[in-house]
Order: sequence, then structure tokens, then C-alpha cells
Amino acid sequence: MTIDAECFRDGVRRLTLCSSYWEVTFNNPPINLIDPDTIAQLNALLGKIESNPTLNVVVFKSNDPDFFIAHYDISSVAAFAALPPGPTGLDPWNDVLVRLSRVPALTVAALRGRARGAGSQFVLACDVRFASKERAVLGQFEVGGGAVPGGGPMARRPIRRQRRQARQYWRIYARSSARCRS
Repeated sequence: MTIDAECFRDGVRRLTLCSSYWEVTFNNPPINLIDPDTIAQLNALLGKIESNPTLNVVVFKSNDPDFFIAHYDISSVAAFAALPPGPTGLDPWNDVLVRLSRVPALTVAALRGRARGAGSQFVLACDVRFASKERAVLGQFEVGGGAVPGGGPMARRPIRRQRRQARQYWRIYARSSARCRS
């Protein structure tokens, strides 16, 4: 079994259990806000995922049991505005979401705690979501303000994956799990 760890500063940590299975942990206390550093770290991580042909499964989870990913750090509005567009040409956050939804590996959100706003969008951009009955909360606070959420994964999700593809992903995951255990 190969075990390798890589920290992208405070916000995102990657643990490679074997070449085909990675675990990525969000750790941006106190409530896992999305800040410009987190977006830069996710961009770097997505580059590694996109360029790894042996990677089959990436599981995203949180180090904080109360918050998966909260939302944008609104105190960093100027820093967000200064970020350059991502490789897709979209603004940096939508670039992360689009690239996440297109990576060849199966992406899994292991949701325990709150995922609101942009955190909820991240969860929806993953291929599969597993949520804790006791602690998982998804929310789009735009609804409370009278705005219609969307334009991101909520709009793309229904057309992205078909049932047949989901079954293929499960087969890949089963093979990856068996290889990691041996």
C-alpha cells in the first residue's frame, strides 16, 4: 500500500492511500470558508487529478465535523476579484466546479456537517455524494433572499451523468478499493 500526504498550506490536504485512490480533506478553521487560497489550492489539486491517468477515485471530506465547506469568505471580496480566470476561461470558482465535474476520476463528497452556498455547489459538482443522516446540511441561501440559485452545478448536474455511467463508476470504485486493500 502506498501512503503519501501533501499539504496545500492550511486549507486543503491530500492523502494518497494508493495510486488509484486519494482522500482530500478540507481544513480551513474555524468553519472551512472558501477563500482565495482555497481556490488556488483546489486549482493545483485539480491539475494533479487531471494529469494522473491511474487515479480512479477522489474522496473529499472535512476535518471539521460541523462544516464540510461553509461558503465564501466575504471579507476577501477584493482578493477574489483579483484572481485571474482559470484554465477554462471562467472565473476562478466556476472554473474549479467545471473542472471538478469533468475529471476522469470518480469524485465523492463525504458530507458531514454544513455545506452552504458555494460549499453546496462543490458537493453538487462531485459525481457521488454520501451524507451523514445526523450532521449533513445542504443549503442554498440565495433562495432565502429571493434569488434563484444556479448557473453552476445545479444547472449542469441533470445532463452530466446518466445511470449507465454511474454504474461504470461504481465498478471502477470497487476495483480501486480491492487494489488498495491488497
